[in-house]
Amino acid sequence: MRFRQNIYFERDVADALDALAGRKGNKSQLVNDGLREWLKTRALKSVDTMLQHRLDRISRKQDRVSQQVHQGLELAVYTLEALMLFVQHELTVTASLQEMDAAAKAKGAKRYQEFIDRLGVNIAKGTAFSASNDDAVNGAREGSSEETGA
Repeated sequence: MRFRQNIYFERDVADALDALAGRKGNKSQLVNDGLREWLKTRALKSVDTMLQHRLDRISRKQDRVSQQVHQGLELAVYTLEALMLFVQHELTVTASLQEMDAAAKAKGAKRYQEFIDRLGVNIAKGTAFSASNDDAVNGAREGSSEETGA
């Protein structure tokens, strides 16, 4: 269905339309096709702009979430590192003490300080509990067997 419209053009646009219509035919069809393409392009640009803003917002939110997850994982790694070093320390170094005398308390304090120092070194280096700690485990086992006389 077609609707009649009265449209006014500037002289240079009207002359260009006349010249183009002389080669192609119907002015109404020419204007109709050109206007349709312009509106389609304009609508696409509008949708692209909307999507771009939304995608940018989603990307920023994803970056924030990723950063928070990374920080949470980093904290979990340090906590797990401390726990694993403590368990390693308890299982490989600690000799059974029958009485809590001053010497035993001093030895316990020394061992605890070694644990804290080791934890600090691992955190500072950014290393995690792994097979690279096997030397420390084996050395601690040898040292504890010498202490207990085994």
